[in-house]
Amino acid sequence: MVAGITGGPCKEFNYVLEQFQLHWGEDDAAGSEHLVNSTAYPAEVSCVDFEQTFKVTKTLYELLVFDAVHAIIFYIFYLKTKE
Repeated sequence: MVAGITGGPCKEFNYVLEQFQLHWGEDDAAGSEHLVNSTAYPAEVSCVDFEQTFKVTKTLYELLVFDAVHAIIFYIFYLKTKE
């Protein structure tokens, strides 16, 4: 099974998931790699996807160096106290 994304703003491309990265901190205040409006969040998942035709013959290094069509999606997590 291959994970990927297609449709929406991706339109004519079929993206294949190359890797994902997890980021978290020592406490619940910060751990995300990226900030949203100057705010860090407890955790983040980054998904790196490449257009399917590029992925067939290239290594991750080649894909990044030769500007292959790619998409990176970030999922930011926040904690909510139980009421």
